[in-house]
Amino acid sequence: MAVLERLAKRVLPVLAVTACVFGAASAWAAERAEALLYVLTQVDLGGVTVPMIVPEPQKQLTDSGMANRPQKAFEMLRARSPKAYGATSLRINSATSATIVLDKVADADQVLAEAFWTLGAQGYSDLTAPPDVQGPVTADKLSYGAATPVIYPWDLLRFHESTASAQFALALIGGQAMPASEALKRLQRGDVAARKDLQAAVEGAAMRPKLAILEAIADGATRTAFKLKAEDALAALKDRSVQVRGAALDAVIAAGFTGQKTVVTALEALVENDTDVELKLRAVKALSKNGTTKYADLLESEKLKTGTAQEALDAVHKLSKSTQIKIAAPALVGALSHSDGVVRDAAFAGLVELKQFDLLYGALDGDQLSAKMREQIAKALVENGSPAAQDASLVYLITKGSADGAILAAETYGKRGAKTASPQLIDALKHDSAEVRGAAAGALALLKDERAIVPLADAAAARARDKEVMMKAAVEILGSLRLDQVKQLVSSKNTDVRQMAIRALAEFAKGSRPKPDVVALLQEARKDTDANIKRSAVYALARLQDDGIARDLAEMKKDPDSDIRLQVAIALGAATAKYPEADDVLAEMVKDTDKKVRIEAINGLSKRHAAAAVPGLMGLVQQPDPEVKRAVFNALLNLRDGGNADKMRPLFRKGMEFKDSQVRGTCVQALADKVTLDDIEALRQAAFDPSKDVKIAAIAALASTKRPEVMDPIANFFSDNDMTVREKAIEALCGINAGESAKAKRTYLKDAIDSADMPDALKKKAEACQKGL
Repeated sequence: MAVLERLAKRVLPVLAVTACVFGAASAWAAERAEALLYVLTQVDLGGVTVPMIVPEPQKQLTDSGMANRPQKAFEMLRARSPKAYGATSLRINSATSATIVLDKVADADQVLAEAFWTLGAQGYSDLTAPPDVQGPVTADKLSYGAATPVIYPWDLLRFHESTASAQFALALIGGQAMPASEALKRLQRGDVAARKDLQAAVEGAAMRPKLAILEAIADGATRTAFKLKAEDALAALKDRSVQVRGAALDAVIAAGFTGQKTVVTALEALVENDTDVELKLRAVKALSKNGTTKYADLLESEKLKTGTAQEALDAVHKLSKSTQIKIAAPALVGALSHSDGVVRDAAFAGLVELKQFDLLYGALDGDQLSAKMREQIAKALVENGSPAAQDASLVYLITKGSADGAILAAETYGKRGAKTASPQLIDALKHDSAEVRGAAAGALALLKDERAIVPLADAAAARARDKEVMMKAAVEILGSLRLDQVKQLVSSKNTDVRQMAIRALAEFAKGSRPKPDVVALLQEARKDTDANIKRSAVYALARLQDDGIARDLAEMKKDPDSDIRLQVAIALGAATAKYPEADDVLAEMVKDTDKKVRIEAINGLSKRHAAAAVPGLMGLVQQPDPEVKRAVFNALLNLRDGGNADKMRPLFRKGMEFKDSQVRGTCVQALADKVTLDDIEALRQAAFDPSKDVKIAAIAALASTKRPEVMDPIANFFSDNDMTVREKAIEALCGINAGESAKAKRTYLKDAIDSADMPDALKKKAEACQKGL
């Protein structure tokens, strides 16, 4: 006891009155003649190891001047434990007052204990650490005892099997120092002051005391020795540290809580409010084992990790319907990275059904998710996410998504109309997919952002196939600028920008009287030596719909550039009747060597209703090219009149033999006008066409005659794959006035009724018609 008495004489006054602590420590340091650092270390007390603050002489510190010694000592402490101290700093306020500025990542328990004793030994009786510690830092607020040795209640719990060792130490209970053996007895008896210290530590900010007490509650022998219960750990279930909450849950489970409503309520609160999914699941298991069944469906989440693919899928379905969304939803998020694709998709569908779009947003950047899943999430968030989630999803889709996802993003950006999206869309002009590049250009056109002009020009130059798309988008943007801005770009050094500007001028020149200055610019540009500039100028002039300009362009009808000749044909087709010579030029261009020019010339004659061109067009019906043939038949249909219709009719009948739905559709339209007996056989060809519209139009044309001769051609449609076509054919046959051919009509209807694959509804329709005969 002599050792303890000597320690008590030195320490008891220090701990009894906090204000005296530093004076005593300073006196002790003076006695030793060396400057001391008080550092955290493990101390063996009779076989029990306890972390404590131990003084160490430091010659380097002793040799330093008294004025610099506090700061020097603090720097030495920080150098010894850089991880524990982080960027924590010391501010000297006066000869006896100092302030600790704790770094957020610092181990506050260690820093405050070491600084308290080290600075106290140098005479600093006023130490503060706001806002982490309310009021002055005093001995009873420290987490570690000093190697006097002084033991706090949470460390005293370790001595229940080594009570003899406690005789060499002091303990601090209720702010008072006493022999540790006495304090140990008090704790075991359930002393109120001792219990309050334990409870205060569990509820306090320092982590180490909490973990020490929770560990004691979890240990059966310690729990029994000090009469600890599950309730003693409840405050720690709400701690901000997941480590502490986990230790508290361990303690509660180990202590048992059968019949303890307070504990059950606390665990239920953890299940419903905690942010850690694993912790929630452990609490659910504990509650379920204790008889609480309302969270049973959440146990399914464990199968997402340990079960088979089918078990995991079943678990996903159950969790998707759970009322405990706060637990079920995070579990489903975890299943988004399941090894089985079906499970992943089901988990995603469940989260969408539960409207957990914030959780999906949080999962969007998860590296553990597949690209396909991240794209699914992004697409869902574009429609349903918060503004921030939508923005992030659009960026993901256009930068990392598939072509389909990037197109969706581009189109959405365009609809939004926010120019803040322009950088992403401009980047997308370099995408590998032509469809994405086109969608990006279209969106930029909607945004009308002039910053996109040069990037669109670059994209046009990079890939020939994209040129028209990029040109069109740029022209739309340029059309939103002022005329003087567009005129400036006409002289740009970038040839593609010049092209775009020249095309855009057409929009400014339009009207009953095109602006002379704009027309002059375009007329000058059509003489340019650069083929692309020349094409763009002619393109713009061709859309001004001015007879004088059309006459000028007609001079270029034999230009070696087929693109130029195509624009000439467009201009002539749009000319008014005041320029009748346009018909002759177009008739001549119908013989052009370029197919596109020929087609545009034919279309132009059709628009102008050039009756004189009919004989020449009739001679072109045998053209083998489907596109040319379509243009010819469309033109003939448009140019029909009372004087030439009969001459054209054989051509339309012949056109039904051509295996092209568009040509046949045009011919059916022409023959539907007063169908003759000769037309009926031609219309029969429609039964073999792949187009549903062509078939229905042909049936209607045949039915319009009401003649018995059309029954056989109509019957050809009874076996069509499309049930609508069959229904129209039955209705058409029913509408025929058979007269003496009633027997034949009955036979045809019977054929329809006896068809093995004829739907019952259509059979009934045919039977009703048959009964009416």
